[in-house]
Amino acid sequence: MKMIRRKPFSGRWDLWAGASIVLAGAALRFYRLPDQNLWFDEYVGGVGFVGAPSYSLYSALIDVLSAGLTPPVYFFLQYVWARVVGEDVLLLRMLPMAFGLFSLPLVYAVGSRVFGRRAGLAAMFCFALAPAQIWEAKTLRFYAPMMFFCALSAYLFIRALQDGRFRWWAGCLAVNVVAVFTHFFSLFLVLAEMVSLLAIVRTRFRTAAAWITIQLLCIAPLFLKMYLNPPLVIMKEPFRWSNFIDCFCGESQWVLAGFFALLMLAMMVMMALDGLGVKRISIAGGRRICSPPVFFLLLLMTIPLLVAGVLNHVFSVAYLVPRYLGYMAIGRFAIAGGAVACLPWRRWRTPAAVLLAAGCLYDLRAGYASTVITHWSSTTDYIRANAKPHEPALICNIFEPHIIRANGWNLPNPFLCVNNFQVTTDVCASLLGRTSGTATIERVWIIYSQCRNTGPIPELEHKLNAVGLACEFREFPGWENLAVYSVQRGRGDVFAPPPGLSGGDRMRCEAELDTLGLADLDVPKREKYIQMILRLLPDPFPYNYEILDEWQRVFFLLRAGEIELAEAYARKYDNESALSGFVSLAKGDSETARAAFERSRFIAPTVAVFFQGIKTHLMNGDIQACLEEARKLEAMGHVLIIPFRDYFWSGAYPDAPRLPFGAWAVTEADHAAIAPFLESSMPDFNEQLNRQFTAATALEITGRYADAAILYKAIATRLPEDQPRCGELEAALARTAHGSQQEK
Repeated sequence: MKMIRRKPFSGRWDLWAGASIVLAGAALRFYRLPDQNLWFDEYVGGVGFVGAPSYSLYSALIDVLSAGLTPPVYFFLQYVWARVVGEDVLLLRMLPMAFGLFSLPLVYAVGSRVFGRRAGLAAMFCFALAPAQIWEAKTLRFYAPMMFFCALSAYLFIRALQDGRFRWWAGCLAVNVVAVFTHFFSLFLVLAEMVSLLAIVRTRFRTAAAWITIQLLCIAPLFLKMYLNPPLVIMKEPFRWSNFIDCFCGESQWVLAGFFALLMLAMMVMMALDGLGVKRISIAGGRRICSPPVFFLLLLMTIPLLVAGVLNHVFSVAYLVPRYLGYMAIGRFAIAGGAVACLPWRRWRTPAAVLLAAGCLYDLRAGYASTVITHWSSTTDYIRANAKPHEPALICNIFEPHIIRANGWNLPNPFLCVNNFQVTTDVCASLLGRTSGTATIERVWIIYSQCRNTGPIPELEHKLNAVGLACEFREFPGWENLAVYSVQRGRGDVFAPPPGLSGGDRMRCEAELDTLGLADLDVPKREKYIQMILRLLPDPFPYNYEILDEWQRVFFLLRAGEIELAEAYARKYDNESALSGFVSLAKGDSETARAAFERSRFIAPTVAVFFQGIKTHLMNGDIQACLEEARKLEAMGHVLIIPFRDYFWSGAYPDAPRLPFGAWAVTEADHAAIAPFLESSMPDFNEQLNRQFTAATALEITGRYADAAILYKAIATRLPEDQPRCGELEAALARTAHGSQQEK
């Protein structure tokens, strides 16, 4: 009778414990959810375009903005969900939140099916508290759906291994197809399942062979798509052991990672003891621990990691990204719970369970803050409280002005995109102290969202200080990945003329020249191009990514009239003939340009329809009509149109004030707001003249007119005889001459 009474109690205890864990996991996932701002991947991954009138247009926008790296399942679900709840970001987040919460009982099902209820509860407890899984459930990306489908696949595969019924094999196969078309990296889960079939191949060869064959046929269309339209590689990153360990432990604290490794080792030892007959160890259903399901769980937490590590090492592409391999947590937590529940020495089980729970709680406390991404609202509030309406905000990405505006930026401050730290320094030195009417730019605001919470950015501060500018760093505790600088004129007594190029900058620029096939240039032209390339190259990781780099470089160079260097970059990017077409157009060769535009894919075949109007007007030579087409694309939310629009703007309005080299105005309204503070159409890049002009400007705005006059005169004497002085240089000479007289 006692046994009969204890079973219902045990079942009820498991039910209450499981429900409590699910509620705790839900509370952690909903906590601060309304404060979660859209971040880069969420916006360009479709949230910015869910209002598109048709799914075909929506999917085409996503395809071009994500460089062909997005399988369709999640984005289709997101688009349909947006038709139900609208474009409210909080309501949109309910979709991945649901997938994240439904994954909790699936993790329990995997652990309990293999090792028993206690192991299932332990696995679900770890999953509920894991910061990485909390973050995935909050994020408007495919990570939570991928986790759900992978957990469901793992459960169905384990059922198929245990009883071999057709419905489990068929269900697993179907779910795998959905998982792979949710995220490419689900392929590694399928690979782990295929390898684990080796454990049953002798007894069920036909079943294993048929399942593998059908699975490969089902996912073949994905490989065909990638072959016909290969995705662009954006994130180049060498293999790092720290990334390897982060993927293994799911970005948990390394102390907990060590404990997971110890439990994994304990599981392997127990399997060896059982397999060799030294000690029989039983798991759920009276099965032996040395069984195909346990073997599969071990493979699930190792094969994706090893394959991604090898690919990262061979191709130097960021395959070792924890969120891409998040489903490894299913195997990791199930093995951890199983190792604790199946320890042969019973007196060790309770201490091991306590250690596991304590480690998860410590990991939650230490890592929960990292589950929150860029909080743009803090930036908006800070600049609203401290900046004047006409003071410009600089941001180092063509996407992020749209993202910050989607997160509530409604300030009148003009937005400028700057390509790197050097361009940032140029713009700050050029604008500070300028007056238009009664308004004077006293401060420039710099927003960086790729700082990875590493505090101040020494590379940027060094460049600003080198030209006599003072900067104040501001970060927002509790919100990762964001920093703001306010830049203003420095004191004359601390100003030092900027040194020449640093060794690192020169090496990077010279390597780029060699890559472009321009290593044999004469010295003056080489130095001139080095100065331009310095403003084209991205900043060192993690501060900047190369996004649409060849397009922006070619358009910048054509805008500056540097045809030879633009042509070299167009040759480098030979996959897109449109760039050569723009160069030919600048050279006056309309027939060659027409042929190049006719062959052009304009970024990708799937989005050629977006640029058909631009293409038609280009072939007719109507720059004004091209600008109108660019405006239409921009209004539709196509943020990559900025380089096109800016290029056509300069062609349609050649007399309009232009921004310094390497900077874009986000919108025409931003350009109009900043134009009164611009005096020169282009900076001069002859040899070191631009650097000297920046230094002279910094000297002038700090009140050292005599020193500034010396530099301005030196620049004027070094200009070629056939090149007239630009209006800004003449004005600068007049200003400093007047200022020098006042100093005396």
